[in-house]
Amino acid sequence: MRGLAIRILHDPEAADDALQNAYIKAYQRRDSFRGDAAMSTWLYTIVYRSCIDEHRRRKPTVPFDEATSSRADGGPWSQDSFDDIVDHRLGLRDALTHLSPAQRAAIWLVDAEGMTFVEASEVLGVPPGTIASRVSRARNTLRGVLADQHPGRLGPNQSGNRPEERS
Repeated sequence: MRGLAIRILHDPEAADDALQNAYIKAYQRRDSFRGDAAMSTWLYTIVYRSCIDEHRRRKPTVPFDEATSSRADGGPWSQDSFDDIVDHRLGLRDALTHLSPAQRAAIWLVDAEGMTFVEASEVLGVPPGTIASRVSRARNTLRGVLADQHPGRLGPNQSGNRPEERS
């Protein structure tokens, strides 16, 4: 849930505020859960709507998240690898700002959370075809922005599209 909120709002503090509001709403409206879908789908929907409300209340900003100072195996990063990671994260973070909140939510649910288009459509309250369209447009936008940032790194066969889309 927090990952979705951060991806939509690009601000951990705003994401935490939206999550807090979402959890309060979910608790207050727990009797409205009908069981038609998974509880996680119901919660994702509440979180998504809370994020959109928070987005409308705040001017979106993109804070800098510092990369970790050591690798997961405990070894130190070389300055070159650290610079590459920071450059990559900032590039992707900048690219994500070119997406609408609806596109960021769709691409996060499908690509990061592994939801199908149908599952994501239940969370976001739009038809599966709309999810497919938002994900496709988001991928195209990201591909273009990242290609501009790193010319030559994305070749013609590295479009970022999966060979088969899930529906």
